Amino acid sequence: MKVTVNKNVCIGNGMCIGIVSEAFKFGEDGKSQAYNTDPELADLIREAEENCPVGAIIIEEDD
Repeated sequence: MKVTVNKNVCIGNGMCIGIVSEAFKFGEDGKSQAYNTDPELADLIREAEENCPVGAIIIEEDD
């Protein structure tokens, strides 16, 4: 699983961090960034993607 945050879309509201701080954190720009895509966090990462108010989280599944 590859997880990225579209910095052009992210508004830095931190919803993803609130859901799974083990996978997302704020960068120096005040916007979220993915830093841990451990497979054990996959369900929470997907929940963060679904709940992002601006749809900035992009998940690419491994083939």
